[in-house]
This record gives sequence, C-alpha cells and structure tokens, in this order.
Amino acid sequence: MLRKPTSYWAVICLVSILVPLSAWAQNFTASVNGSVTDPSGAAIPGAAVTLTSVGTGWTAKFTTSKDGLYLFGNLARGVYTLNASAANFRDVVEKQIIVNLNESVRVDVKMELGSHVETVEVKASAAAINFDNGEVKGSITRK
Repeated sequence: MLRKPTSYWAVICLVSILVPLSAWAQNFTASVNGSVTDPSGAAIPGAAVTLTSVGTGWTAKFTTSKDGLYLFGNLARGVYTLNASAANFRDVVEKQIIVNLNESVRVDVKMELGSHVETVEVKASAAAINFDNGEVKGSITRK
C-alpha cells in the first residue's frame, strides 16, 4: 500500500488558504486631496467638499480640517467633479478631474468672497504633477 506524505497535504491546504487571501488584498489606492483657501491664501476650516464620479454618480462628502485640508481615498479610476462650499464664499466647482489607479491627484481650491448663490466653475483639468512625493508614475491606455 502506497502512502502519500503528510507534507503534500499540508502544502495543498496552505495554498487553498493563501490564494483567496491574495485576491482579497487587491484594492484601489487612487486619491484626490488638496486644500481649500481664501483669496489671501489662509485655510478655510469646515468647508464642505463633495466629490462626484461622472460615470457612476457615486458621491462622497468631506469637511475640511482646521488646516483647510481634505482627502478622498480608495477611489476607482474615472473622471470626477469636486464641489466646495463655505459660509460667506462663492461655491467652486472643479470639473474633469481625471483619476487613474495608484495615483494621487492634488486639487487645491481657492475660494472667492461672495454669497452661496454665486458659483465659480473651473473647466480646466487638474495638473498631473505629483506634489506629495518624488514618485514618478504613468498610465497605459488601451491604445
């Protein structure tokens, strides 16, 4: 009678446990971050910042910190619109923010004095420059 070694079964059990865990570890690491400031460059704490996915309609809200900073993390690849509003300032809308996987996009918002009824709409895309660290990244398109 031929007997299989127990180490063979141990390896099979280990592989069957680790393979599903490696698939579970996949995540999105893209983010949109920045600061909200007034015309003089001072931070605006407590500003309401909303990020909306153009493709899916998914929305996330954030209130800026005491330093006027915000961060939307764990984002999927796509095009986003950012809205910022604060008391005694005009609302600001940043459109066509392109986010790729493993990318950190910085969008600094400079708000102008005025009422909530007035809105400043920015139609330019966010810069592809990484201000957070010295890392150089690129993406590959289907073409």
